[in-house]
Amino acid sequence: MPKSRVLTSLQRGPLRSIIICLCIAGIAWGLAFGIQSFRDISYDRSTTGGGDLVTFDIIIGALMCGFAVFMIVGLVVGIVNRATLARTFAYLSIIAALVLCAGQLFIIIAHFRFQSQIISECETAVTNLTVVSGNPFWFGYTETRLSAADAASFCNSNFSRQSASVIIWFIVAVVAGALFVMFALAWSYQILDPSYGRSAPPRADAIRMGSFFPNGQPRYDTGSYAARDPFADNRSDAFVPPYDANMPPKYDNDEGRSMPPEKGGDHDEQEPMYSTAPEREAWAQSDTDLAGPRIQERRPDEI
Repeated sequence: MPKSRVLTSLQRGPLRSIIICLCIAGIAWGLAFGIQSFRDISYDRSTTGGGDLVTFDIIIGALMCGFAVFMIVGLVVGIVNRATLARTFAYLSIIAALVLCAGQLFIIIAHFRFQSQIISECETAVTNLTVVSGNPFWFGYTETRLSAADAASFCNSNFSRQSASVIIWFIVAVVAGALFVMFALAWSYQILDPSYGRSAPPRADAIRMGSFFPNGQPRYDTGSYAARDPFADNRSDAFVPPYDANMPPKYDNDEGRSMPPEKGGDHDEQEPMYSTAPEREAWAQSDTDLAGPRIQERRPDEI
C-alpha cells in the first residue's frame, strides 16, 4: 500500500499509545450501542408484536458488538506490539470502520422509518406518568401527571432531539473511523521501520555532553556489559591526553613528570645549570657588566 504524506507525518509520533486509547474508547462505544439495541428487542416485541423494528434492533446490536470485538483485537495487538499483527490489524481497521459506519447508518434508517412506532411506544410509556420539573434544592419543584396530549407533545419533541442526535453520531462515526484507519496504517509502517526510535533528533544538551552524534544516531556500547554514563564525554580527540590516576597529565611531545625516587620512580638526577667554576665566573662577569656591581648586605656577625 503506498504511503501518503499524511501517514508519513503521523508516523513520527508515539502511535502505539494512541491506538490503545482509541481501541478502549471504541470498545465502550460499541458495547454501549450494542447492548442497548439488544435490550430494546424485548420491549419492541411486547409493544409492537415483533416485526421489522425488532429485526433492525438485532442488526444494529450485531454490528455494534462486532465493532467492539474488532476494538478488543486492536487492544490486544497494541499491547503485544508485534509487526505482523500490526500489519494485519491495519487492514482489519478498515473493516472495523465500515462496520461502525454501517451500525450508525442503520440507526438512522430505523429512526426515521419507524417514526410512528417509536412515538407510539413513547406515548404508551409516559402517559399518566408523573413528571418532576424544577430544582428541589434551589427554587422548589412541581409534580405533574402527563395526560395523553402532554405525552404526545413530549414524545414528538423528544423524537426531534433524537433525530439530530443520530445524525451527529453518524458524522462522528465517519470522522472517527477515517482517523482510526489512518492511525492504524501509520502505526503499521512505524513498527516495520527499523530506524524508528533512533531517527528523532536528540536534544542539544545531549549533543554537547557527547551522548549522541549530531545526526541523531546514539552511541552504543562496544562491550557486552559495558556501562556507559549518558552524560559522559566519549569523544576521543587528539589533544586530550590519556588519563592515568597515578601520574600527572601528559601532552603531545611531553613525557610528563617522572615519579620521585621515594615513590618508586627511576629517573636520573638533573645536572645544575652551571656545573664548573669557569662557567659560574663567566656568568657573574656578564651579570656585572649588564647591571653593575651588586651591593650585598652583611649579617651582624660578619661585621
